[in-house]
Amino acid sequence: MRPLTIAISLSTLLAACTADPAAPNSSVELNCDPYENTGQVLEQASASLIVFGEMHGTVESLDAVQHFICAALEQGHAVRLGLETGHAQSAALDLALAPPFEEERIKRAANSLWSIPDGKGSGSTLKLLKHVSAWKAEGLDVSVFTYDGEAEDYQGATNIANVRDATMAREIDRNLEGFDGISVVLTGNFHARKTAFEFADQTFVPMASLITERPVFVLTMIYGPGEAWVNASVQNEDGSIEENIGPLQLSGNAGDDAPMRTFDLEIAADEPYDGYYYTGPITASPPAFPDLFDQPDGP
Repeated sequence: MRPLTIAISLSTLLAACTADPAAPNSSVELNCDPYENTGQVLEQASASLIVFGEMHGTVESLDAVQHFICAALEQGHAVRLGLETGHAQSAALDLALAPPFEEERIKRAANSLWSIPDGKGSGSTLKLLKHVSAWKAEGLDVSVFTYDGEAEDYQGATNIANVRDATMAREIDRNLEGFDGISVVLTGNFHARKTAFEFADQTFVPMASLITERPVFVLTMIYGPGEAWVNASVQNEDGSIEENIGPLQLSGNAGDDAPMRTFDLEIAADEPYDGYYYTGPITASPPAFPDLFDQPDGP
């Protein structure tokens, strides 16, 4: 079956402190289940920002990030995680993750993450944050920041998409300044590209191509058939456009006989990424707090 073409609407494209690496804590049982070849990525992470480009609204992308961070903490590294939501929430969200974990406190701290039905504020995102809080409770050096644009960043802008990506890069640079640990950013695959590209008759300069604080090492998500929870304009095979908010069936981009739960850093030199992470089939992850928005077509 020929895969559907997903045309993300423009509104969807647009919608700390210095720490040294922590000493390993042998008393903490982390129960990591990292991807194959995680060690190769950790070697890159010693000097580079690791960017996970994802299909929003899946269980598997958050699972990959969770277990990568777990492996980094297990090796005794300090870790800083960047999430794609408004940067004004950054301090409040990290503060809210102080143990004990309380969902209502997380909900209040990052309202714009949870109240936009685009797949980023999923139950899997909340689960990842619960792990972060648990790691903090064990005394491990892990923190969270947010880096997406706010309304004031777009005032007077003629190309909101590019202003948004420039703002994202600026905020990531600001949060990496003076930090010597491992930094991980989760973002949509468009923002994760390392070169400019054409889309919908416009030139986009993606966030990953604009970061200057440290080299960027980008992993893009390769996934099998399944569902993602998305807010997208979908072009059907007959050319008609259908608005979808909720689970969307996808045929995947992995091809037949693709590996599962592994990193692959041996890719063509002209790719706009540095490697792939193969998740296997995908599962839709519904919103963590669906009460925060009206979703007549959602689950």
